[in-house]
Amino acid sequence: MHYLQSAGTQQPLKLSGPTLAGIYLGKIKTWQDPEVKKGNPGVTLPGHTIVVAHRSDGSGTTNIFSTYLAKISPEWAKQPGKGISVSWPAGIGGKGSEGVTGTVKQTLGAIGYVELTYAKENNLPVAQIRNQAAKYVDPSAAATTAAINAFSDELGKDVRTPIVDPPASAAHAYPICGLTYLLVPKQGKDPKKHDMVKQFIQFILTDGQNTAECLYYAKLPPNLADEGQKMLGEVRAAGGFYPARSLNYDGERVLTHNISILLSGRGSNFEAIAKNVASGKIPNAQIAAVISNRPDAGGLSVAERLGLKALVIASNGKKREEHDQEVVAALKAHKVDLVCLAGYMRLLSPWFVQQFPRRILNIHPSLLPAFPGLEAQEQAFVYGVKVAGCTVHFVDEELDHGPIIVQKAIPVLDSDDERSLAARILEQEHIAYSEAIEFVLAGNFEVVGRRVVGRR
Repeated sequence: MHYLQSAGTQQPLKLSGPTLAGIYLGKIKTWQDPEVKKGNPGVTLPGHTIVVAHRSDGSGTTNIFSTYLAKISPEWAKQPGKGISVSWPAGIGGKGSEGVTGTVKQTLGAIGYVELTYAKENNLPVAQIRNQAAKYVDPSAAATTAAINAFSDELGKDVRTPIVDPPASAAHAYPICGLTYLLVPKQGKDPKKHDMVKQFIQFILTDGQNTAECLYYAKLPPNLADEGQKMLGEVRAAGGFYPARSLNYDGERVLTHNISILLSGRGSNFEAIAKNVASGKIPNAQIAAVISNRPDAGGLSVAERLGLKALVIASNGKKREEHDQEVVAALKAHKVDLVCLAGYMRLLSPWFVQQFPRRILNIHPSLLPAFPGLEAQEQAFVYGVKVAGCTVHFVDEELDHGPIIVQKAIPVLDSDDERSLAARILEQEHIAYSEAIEFVLAGNFEVVGRRVVGRR
């Protein structure tokens, strides 16, 4: 959507994908730019400066939009990339679709991205976007259906397949579309509410489809609606929460999870995890990649010895955000479900954490919240505690702060020194980390406040 005032024409604004990427990269700065004019011959474009509006919060809308830009623009794919939140190179942030809509409505020369319904309800004009068939297409339910149908085979294997920038054979498809997903517990606390939720989803997949287009959404094609029915059939009277991934990346309905280990040192915790994955103690999982920010990290040799993929993404001389983007790109390229920090001596940026919500684990050699930061064992010993231990926790935007998953405690013996205490804590780390990984991948939990609560 946009807010322009042009003389003598009511023709819709037309933009190609590369032009749109150039606008959001901050390289195309006015509506008189030759790249904009190229797509709008004979149109009197205004002389306004382009004001880019984008989401300031994480959102699925941003994920769809940035996935499209990353697909059609190599520069965008490299940086800022794609995800529910990205480091925008230009523009004004607004909270929620309401914030972006408000910015565009109040700012002459502005352009923004929202769900179609927000543009329609606010009477804001929308741009036609050039698709791979070289046609400029208006956003509509029919154009979205055409995009979905273009990816029918891929969606049949994996319903998470992005549907942006469909092939040229989909001549009438709008190129910036996405599917909406529901994460549903198999069993809720209140059986009546749980049954009502299931009935509501059943309505969405059947009769509710008839109301989609009047809300500016596309109907699900029959094959996708059938797939939804199959998944709904897995919501049964007994069991816990759906795991985060009920399909693997080959589209098989199994619980095979890709784990990545991030490390900076010798990797003893990594080796313990790898052995438990190989033995099946951590079931339905595989280590997809071991990544280090240091080329001399001992854990890389361990990975090679175990026949695992080992990558070096050096951090030396790079800004944190730049390095994080490279690491996240590698994680997504390897289709990683769970990220495990094992002696990774880097503080992750908030943007990194947002790319894998509740899917990054860390282990710390103290009973958090006591003794965060470096040299935790030494801190505990000097302080004179009688009980020490380790903590596995979800990673959030703060250091050693996220919700606690597993803790292991040991007594501090009178005969201990700092080295012996650290060694005994490390033994517990090797046990705790694998327990935490198995627990998280099983998905039978919820986070209530700061408490990680298991489900029976």
